[in-house]
Amino acid sequence: TLLLVGISQDKDIDGIFKEFSKISKRIVLTTIPPRCANIEILEEKARNYFKEIKTFEDPLKAFDYCVSNLKNEDKLLITGSIYVAGYILKGRKLLGS
Repeated sequence: TLLLVGISQDKDIDGIFKEFSKISKRIVLTTIPPRCANIEILEEKARNYFKEIKTFEDPLKAFDYCVSNLKNEDKLLITGSIYVAGYILKGRKLLGS
């Protein structure tokens, strides 16, 4: 499983990463200002829980990276913030208007 994650700055980032690390050791981080946490803060905290970390300021670039880097039976899990998931779904026209 490859995780694509953006987390609101008012959430328990360490607690969330701890739980997500039970699913995968690979994470792609992104953000949607102003609500999501700063990408540098996310990356710093993620180092405590994940082996492979990539960061993208642009959620659509993060999604494109994930899709092109999925391994054989990998699943992509977009999570952490409903804002990130919604932004990607709309931006890639995976969700009707």
